[in-house]
Amino acid sequence: RSMASRGHLGGIAGATADAIKVLDAAGFDLILIETIGVGQTEIDIVGLSDLVLLVLVPGLGDEIQALKAGVMEIGDVFIVNKSDKADADRVKAEVEYVLHLKDDYDPQNQNPVFMTSALQNEGVEEMTAGVEEYFAKLSHNGKLEEKRKKRIAGELRNIIHSKLRERIYRYFDLDRALMDWVEQIFRKQTTPYALVNRELEQFFRETVLK
Repeated sequence: RSMASRGHLGGIAGATADAIKVLDAAGFDLILIETIGVGQTEIDIVGLSDLVLLVLVPGLGDEIQALKAGVMEIGDVFIVNKSDKADADRVKAEVEYVLHLKDDYDPQNQNPVFMTSALQNEGVEEMTAGVEEYFAKLSHNGKLEEKRKKRIAGELRNIIHSKLRERIYRYFDLDRALMDWVEQIFRKQTTPYALVNRELEQFFRETVLK
């Protein structure tokens, strides 16, 4: 079902990660996530999925968007939909060319590029079989396990950052403290880095090192 992003950046709703965990715990072996689109900032999907399918449509500027820095890095499988359009072959060739330029390009483990036409029902079966084959390859060569472990590490970092931030904000009563800190910096009594270092030393001394 659709979930409102509610201003959350990254291309997906903030609650998506929790929804995925619930579905995974319920035993669903295939969970599909559709993003609101992918640009240079909408890349959170990488941290939530085993396989990212990037769908491009000729003539809508999608191919230009896909070639932007960072966007090509998130895709595992590339699909040029509406393959009946005149520019479809060109888009496929451009994507394949850019993939060859990637620093981690591996001829033995190439990212597949498929052409489909949902309207004509062409290439869909081949694409589905190709995605399954590529997923199996990632499972066998250890890439999938590596990706999942990175995802767990990222989640742990986010939790640690969140908990520390929450505790620090509460300790300082941040809204009140900021007024005093801004005044000190404005009057050139200290610098932002010096002030933060001083206050954090106090925080750790009184809460962690007691």
